[in-house]
Amino acid sequence: MACDLLKQGQNEKITTRGAIEKKQFGLKLSKKKTIVIIENIQKKVEQEVIMIRHFAKKRGQKGFTLIELMIVVAIIGILAAIAIPQFNQYRARGWMSTAKADAKNAYTGVQMWRSDHPGTAALADVIPSGLPGPVYTAARASVGSTITITADPGQTITVTNSNLAGHLVLDANGVETANTLAPL
Repeated sequence: MACDLLKQGQNEKITTRGAIEKKQFGLKLSKKKTIVIIENIQKKVEQEVIMIRHFAKKRGQKGFTLIELMIVVAIIGILAAIAIPQFNQYRARGWMSTAKADAKNAYTGVQMWRSDHPGTAALADVIPSGLPGPVYTAARASVGSTITITADPGQTITVTNSNLAGHLVLDANGVETANTLAPL
């Protein structure tokens, strides 16, 4: 909308601020005529505002079609079908790595205990999830893992994980002898 809202003849112009500017002939307007002109301008502005609101409502009411929504749902379903199994595989691999790390750490803890207690036979110990061992205090089981250490002779370290089926076994030399860990 331009600065001029309404022209009254050639001698005045009403601006957006409602001021009357007298131009070319220097004529004065009566107060009643000025009020009538301002009221006309206000009515026109109100009509334009109503029209703008009406068109804005119509534009805002446009939504997605059923086909568009169905396509989005199908795409999300396809992505979920691919992502969820991959995510589960990553988690299972992480738990398996945790079990292997716990077994190696337990083996190291047993070797430390043996160096502190030379000539003493290794003892049996069960290390619960998230805690250090009562006998082999340097060994600690990760959350979800349980470490079982058998006594000499033929000492073995067995790790199980609550999120996995099977177990992992290390012999007295720290060599992996059995690994049946698998996702549930």
